[in-house]
Amino acid sequence: MIDKPYFSVMIPTYNCAKYLRKTLRSVLQQDLGIDLMQIEVIDDCSSDSVAEVVQEIGGDRVGFYRQRENVGHVRNFETALNRARGKVVHLLHGDDFVLPGFYTSMMQAYESFPDIGACYCRHFFVDELNDILGISRKEANQDTVLYEYHKSLLQGQRIQTPSITVKREVFEKLGGFNAQLAWTEDWEMWVRICKHYPMGYIKNPLAAYRIHQVSSTGAKALTGENVRDLFRLKQVFLDSIVEPAERPAFERSFRRVIFKVAESNYLECKKLGNPNAIKHLRTMGRYSETRVRGLFYFLKYLLLSFGY
Repeated sequence: MIDKPYFSVMIPTYNCAKYLRKTLRSVLQQDLGIDLMQIEVIDDCSSDSVAEVVQEIGGDRVGFYRQRENVGHVRNFETALNRARGKVVHLLHGDDFVLPGFYTSMMQAYESFPDIGACYCRHFFVDELNDILGISRKEANQDTVLYEYHKSLLQGQRIQTPSITVKREVFEKLGGFNAQLAWTEDWEMWVRICKHYPMGYIKNPLAAYRIHQVSSTGAKALTGENVRDLFRLKQVFLDSIVEPAERPAFERSFRRVIFKVAESNYLECKKLGNPNAIKHLRTMGRYSETRVRGLFYFLKYLLLSFGY
């Protein structure tokens, strides 16, 4: 076993065995070999058959570590980072997957742009059945380096975890994920990295981010915890990232982020008949760009809820 392979593909999981087969196969189909790639599943004390799936699909090739008790996804990420041995770390959630060419394209990017601290590609949004729901925005027409990219990321989350790899030395210098955050910890991490390092960009979509109701993301949308976490994130950004002169523009853009998340929460709750829908509707009203626009959206969705 090589002490420092090129990649550490660390796969944090919690009760997502039904998707883990797809995740593991997507990695193993482009396995670069044990000398170049560490592959390990880090399980947060799941109650489903994660261990059996790892053995079935990964055999002796995929490592497995199980937490003694449920520690939550942020601490599980930290365990994954601490166990990573590679020069470049890929945190791949157990319900997401990568597409052919992901790892070779990442290697090429780090070789072409040696000063970057991390690199990401475009990604697809997929549902429970792997059907494509959409695709992330295009930042450039060619593979390139994005400088001071934190200023763009402050306007909204553009990078989903399966699409990004990070040099381990960057985590060692900047620290891990912010334990104060419960939904936006990845967004904060990517902004922090881009504040200190150039970001590599791959124009092709080579990863898939899954959206489903039983995920932690889906659950937080129904309860509104994602909006509450946005307020915590906003304060972190103001304390450590945003320059005084940038604050007014940041406040305006972040207000739009809160509105969009609340609107998404509202629509999801309405679809499921969840009583929290009205709460999200009120949040939309408070965080629209103007009071008039807020009243418009409130009345629009209220009337739609009554069938008008």
